[in-house]
Amino acid sequence: GWVHGPRQAMRAMTVAKQACDLHTATLTQHAVVELLQTFDYEAHLGQIRAEYRRRCEAMLRALERTMPPGTRWSTPDGGLFLWLELPPGLRDEEVFHAAIEHAVAVVPGSGFFVGPPQHGFLRLNFSNQSEASIDVGMARLGRTLFDLQEASRSREVPSSLQ
Repeated sequence: GWVHGPRQAMRAMTVAKQACDLHTATLTQHAVVELLQTFDYEAHLGQIRAEYRRRCEAMLRALERTMPPGTRWSTPDGGLFLWLELPPGLRDEEVFHAAIEHAVAVVPGSGFFVGPPQHGFLRLNFSNQSEASIDVGMARLGRTLFDLQEASRSREVPSSLQ
């Protein structure tokens, strides 16, 4: 990025920047200038936006097919992630560890709250996997949630009734 402003403000920002990273990578800046002069960046953005839209839609379709009742999720207007609200009684850390056992990676949502953490959410990335991998991953996540719900229900039944 760049900035333009009064000399005094520019000096203060320069000092602050130097305190953060000591020096701008001049070679990298020259490479970016060359790229932007010779590469159709707008066309590239159009291609990756279309691809991310397809992947997002694939994840949304997979969630519809695979998630247990009580699970909700966002439909993003942009970005690379969506939010999944877990069914009542499940916690993000528990799901995180169980999902690893099912060979699927999720990000616990509790770390993204500014105030007190809420433990009933996951952040799911649709940008870094193919549509086929998204289908497999969401099926595994759905199975994880169903298994955790079943385990939770069996813990709730008094042992005298089992």
